[in-house]
Amino acid sequence: MKINVYGFKFDQAKLPKMMKATDAFAKMEKMAGMQIGKTYRYGAHKVTVTVDGQDAEWWGGMILKIRDSSAFTKLTEKGGKAILTAETLADNEKLVELTYFVAHPDTGSGLLAHHYHGTSITAFGMACAKIFRTVQQEMAAAEAKDKTLKEKNAIYKNFKGNLELQQLSHDTDLSALIKNLKRVSSFELKLVTLETKEAFLQGIIEKATHESLKLTFPPETDVDELAKDAAELSAEDSVTDIKVTGYDSQKNRLEFYKEQNPLVFQVFDYDDVMHGLEIDMGDWAGSIMKSAMIKKMAAVASGKSTHKLLTMV
Repeated sequence: MKINVYGFKFDQAKLPKMMKATDAFAKMEKMAGMQIGKTYRYGAHKVTVTVDGQDAEWWGGMILKIRDSSAFTKLTEKGGKAILTAETLADNEKLVELTYFVAHPDTGSGLLAHHYHGTSITAFGMACAKIFRTVQQEMAAAEAKDKTLKEKNAIYKNFKGNLELQQLSHDTDLSALIKNLKRVSSFELKLVTLETKEAFLQGIIEKATHESLKLTFPPETDVDELAKDAAELSAEDSVTDIKVTGYDSQKNRLEFYKEQNPLVFQVFDYDDVMHGLEIDMGDWAGSIMKSAMIKKMAAVASGKSTHKLLTMV
């Protein structure tokens, strides 16, 4: 299963004059573990995002989606047999899906890591709006306390508005994405034609419908040159797909493709990210700051084109 990283922003024109979009994240930090309905629990904390060698404090957060089920099924294959069994959780156990986000400290724009069972970007936006309304009511009431009716009306007018999430898309091409990498380790090409000439493959190659080719590069290979090469290869009619694998300045492994979905800013493997995961839900701040996934997303957010998009008002 894959984790897709999506971008989001908030409609600045619809915000109350007296508030910022990030007021919702500040509330999440103050009320870490806060529950939204029966399904979601949220928490946020400041995390470090490094851009052009300079550290900055952004918002990072976790969302728990609690599944309304105490039973699950498991497929076991052993000795040539496949057995499907149903198992039930203990009374003190629940099935939970974990979703992460990072957001710019000023604009509130950010990235959300979503997988199939996790919190959708729509559900995230609705929860942020609900939390924002709570803060909005609290701030307006505090400002209006002990004021005259005329003063109160003016205050409530300044607090009129809402938090509306919009999904971001990028128009960055493959070459620009690769140039954000520190090094490129490989190209994997999917060819529409079969061109292998090795004698030992002649029998099997005739049965295939396409051929894959993997090229690996030493660490010192110039990234800009490889970015140019990848763009040229992706334009070839014989290349149906290309996957470029490399590492950013934080040593995070990243992958880019010929047909990059403009709504997807990065893709991670669920098993790789969740392997060995253990989080202390009594320490939301510590768990967020130590999260490997938050660090990966921070690295994506610090990419030149993505960072520029997230800082735009």
